[in-house]
Amino acid sequence: MDYGETGLKKTTTAFNKDITLLGAGRWEEAYSLKTIRLENHTIGLLAGTSSDFSALMNPWEDKKKDGCACIFTHTFNELVLFAKKDCDYLIILPHAGLEYIDIPIPVIREKYREFIDLGADAIIASHPHCPQGIEIYKDKPIFYSLGNFYFDGSYLNRTDSPKYWCHSVAVKIDIKNGVFIWETYPITRNRHQLRLSQDVSYLKHLDEISSILRNDDKYIALLNDVTSKRAITIKSWFLNGLNAVEINHSFSCLKQLLKAFLRGQPNNKIVLHQLREESSHYVLKHYYEKQIKS
Repeated sequence: MDYGETGLKKTTTAFNKDITLLGAGRWEEAYSLKTIRLENHTIGLLAGTSSDFSALMNPWEDKKKDGCACIFTHTFNELVLFAKKDCDYLIILPHAGLEYIDIPIPVIREKYREFIDLGADAIIASHPHCPQGIEIYKDKPIFYSLGNFYFDGSYLNRTDSPKYWCHSVAVKIDIKNGVFIWETYPITRNRHQLRLSQDVSYLKHLDEISSILRNDDKYIALLNDVTSKRAITIKSWFLNGLNAVEINHSFSCLKQLLKAFLRGQPNNKIVLHQLREESSHYVLKHYYEKQIKS
């Protein structure tokens, strides 16, 4: 939905009828379970996004719009709860989470665990642009972010881009005796080629971030560090959206005042995104709670 409803329609029509599309379209299509038959098993698939601008949030306002199912709605939870009536195994593919950090934030961990509690057998997530570790919850796998399978763009040259921007994880799942058996395959992109990664530092990194999820003290320590850094960026976006400047005794403050004067008008879309998207909302709240305590 970066390019509006027209972009969404062009994306969906680019696929042939043999391809299963998930989580997008009008309300009923977006909030629907898709199933595939593999041997003697029916696999259910659900997809959804966070509360970004593509999200269809409530039926009263969004019934006639094109967009994506939102994982932070009662409708999506209900869909997960009753999905197992129509399938043997359920996999959820969320598009959510805080970008550019190596671990998931608590609001995402709680939501994905909730899906397992409601009946999902595996969560395979994307969006943060870097791998975010694997957690086993109630014997079910949660892949918090697979990273960038193939993603070009100017982000490679940004100072806040993650170290492993050109790395990802592929997941293979087999069903044996009614149990999910899963394997991961580290992927590296070098220019226009994708290869199984032999990068020792990357493989070590994958193990480390997963181990952090099993240690609450290490998790909280890293969480405080990475969210503090991201909060500075998100706060600046929010202020720019309001066309506001945080006053302090520095030369950079004068530069920001000049930029605000030249912009002249607030950007309501940027402001709204920071207010409604769960990751941005969490990071700003977490940041200011820490500031008040200190």
